[in-house]
Amino acid sequence: MFLFKIIFCSLFLTFTFSSSSFANKKDKIDLVAEVVAKEVFTKMRIKFNKTSLKIVKKELKSQKVPQNFLKYFSCKDDLKSYKEAKDCLLNRPDKSEYDTYTTSMSEAITNLYQRGIVIFLL
Repeated sequence: MFLFKIIFCSLFLTFTFSSSSFANKKDKIDLVAEVVAKEVFTKMRIKFNKTSLKIVKKELKSQKVPQNFLKYFSCKDDLKSYKEAKDCLLNRPDKSEYDTYTTSMSEAITNLYQRGIVIFLL
């Protein structure tokens, strides 16, 4: 009986900690997707309806733009706020990650444009 309690407690702790780290990673990816959608798109003169933010973030995440953004701008691993993610834009880009980042970004923008979600400002 004692052994059963130990096994149960260890499994419980394992699942509890792994799910919280998954939630933190998801939150970080969501923050970065929002920064890309709001800040990077603005600098690129790409506009979208604010009610479409969820669709834009979903497309960015499906193309792995946030993950490539983190590598390209050498962001720290423990981003906790929008401001911290935005501050990554000030980092010196890692040129070895340029092709991966720009390819995923252009795929996402193309898909969003074809669906009529974003427009380009001239």
